[in-house]
Amino acid sequence: MGTPAPLAPDDVPARRLDTRIRRMDGSLVLAFGETVVQLSESGALLYEHMDGRRTVGMLAAVLAETYELSEQEALTDTGEFLGYLLENSLAEVRTSGP
Repeated sequence: MGTPAPLAPDDVPARRLDTRIRRMDGSLVLAFGETVVQLSESGALLYEHMDGRRTVGMLAAVLAETYELSEQEALTDTGEFLGYLLENSLAEVRTSGP
């Protein structure tokens, strides 16, 4: 699979409706096709806030506030996490631009 295009702070990520979600041993586990991913605590926080209305910037702000990160660190971490989900067909994104 190719690398997804970088996300802009105004892009809106959303969960894929066909992704299976389970909570196992306190962790959030996502499955789509043959792909199964156990999310870290911060990944679960971001995923739980991905409602199809919040932008990448808004998600990064949640991460920054929760883990006391700088805005840039949070944007970088959020972008990497969302890129991974997109690359593995576990999320979709609505872009802000034309």
